[in-house]
Amino acid sequence: MHDRVGSRRRARPRLRSGVERQIAPIIALLLSIGFTFNGLDTLSGNPTLFLLCGAMLALLLLLDAPPRLFWTRASPILALVLLAYGWATLPLWAPAQFLLRQGYIVPDLLLPRLLGAAGLLAAFLAGAMLGARRNALANIIDWMLLFGCVNVIGGLILREYGTELPWDIWRPRQDMRFTGTLSNANVAGTYYGMLALLALGRIVSDPAIGDGPVAQAWRAARWVGLLLCAGACAITASRSAMAGTLLGLTGIGLLHFLRRKGFDSWLVPLLLLLGAGGVLAVGLVDMLFARASMIAEGTAGRTMMWGHYWHIARQAPWFGYGLGSFPDVNQQMLTDPRTAQALWMVNAPHNLILRFLIDGGVPFLLLLTIAMLVIVRRIAANLSYYGPLDGRAGVVAAIFTALLCSMVDIALDIPALAAMTLFLIGLLWERHQFGSRSASKALTVRHRSMKGK
Repeated sequence: MHDRVGSRRRARPRLRSGVERQIAPIIALLLSIGFTFNGLDTLSGNPTLFLLCGAMLALLLLLDAPPRLFWTRASPILALVLLAYGWATLPLWAPAQFLLRQGYIVPDLLLPRLLGAAGLLAAFLAGAMLGARRNALANIIDWMLLFGCVNVIGGLILREYGTELPWDIWRPRQDMRFTGTLSNANVAGTYYGMLALLALGRIVSDPAIGDGPVAQAWRAARWVGLLLCAGACAITASRSAMAGTLLGLTGIGLLHFLRRKGFDSWLVPLLLLLGAGGVLAVGLVDMLFARASMIAEGTAGRTMMWGHYWHIARQAPWFGYGLGSFPDVNQQMLTDPRTAQALWMVNAPHNLILRFLIDGGVPFLLLLTIAMLVIVRRIAANLSYYGPLDGRAGVVAAIFTALLCSMVDIALDIPALAAMTLFLIGLLWERHQFGSRSASKALTVRHRSMKGK
């Protein structure tokens, strides 16, 4: 009987070399399809996100469950996240009188948000499992870029013909700003900017082996993706997204320049890209100048908004108002006509920290912050050990852009964009630990040689 059990265990399919290439398009499709449907920013968005990210995680666990060491490393993060959401889900199990004293407004809306949080955790774990596999990061980014370009092209088609469709989520804006398959130009700009950064990260690393037709096609596709996504980000006229993308593109270029001690064969395509960007800017000069002239007005509006929501968060510092309660909290806290006129249509605080405070209070924010610091510590160690290979510089820049935009806008309030960001964080968190024996042996030899130095 023991022999049968052992043979069954040995017969399990392993995620060895080549399988990453086969599974990458499936994972990328599950990550990207949410952007096709308004970023899942709908009533059923969080449950749908849970299903999509749960499918990713289940697929990876089915093909090759990670060893115990992976779960040992992930256990502090899982514990902190579970504690945070256990604190935030008090309305599901705490006495009603206690909840009324703490100011919860809509405890019945917690379950969809809890499903969304579980989906985000599944996206992080799926990214970490793939990040532990050799070449998986490069493969998944290529496919994410490909499906992202499909979304851009689909958005351009909808911009022309979307007014004839019965679905409101695909109807274009009345002004010139481009939203693609999303309903918010700032969110669209963040998504397209992140894709452009991922594309440039892959271009400057380009670990493809050989110069066969497939490798050449992927190289050309990355340049097309960079041009298409950078242009799409520009025509959204999102100031935060364009600023983050420009900083990221500059940082990746400087990093490559310093590492290589100069530019190489991609200088000519880069000049072509800059020329195309100049032509695009000339065509959009009126819209860009109009957006630039509104910076002062937008800053004043954001400052007033953040001050108002900070005052609201201070009234419930320990437990907040419950997950998903912000729209109702906002409607009930419009205390004067001026504030009501400015904020009655706002459905998000436009700041990630304020959102966490309103959702679950100070303990909720602190627990999630500690979990993120644990993640960042390991990512920093991985980056210092492996260097900016496989497009990791682009991943870091994309995460930075998402976090930057979430501090002044609603980027990470959108389920699909939050899942993509956490998936990318997972890719960086776990790197090449559980691959083939040859890969592990090579890393051991490199580690010993570094110690010898």
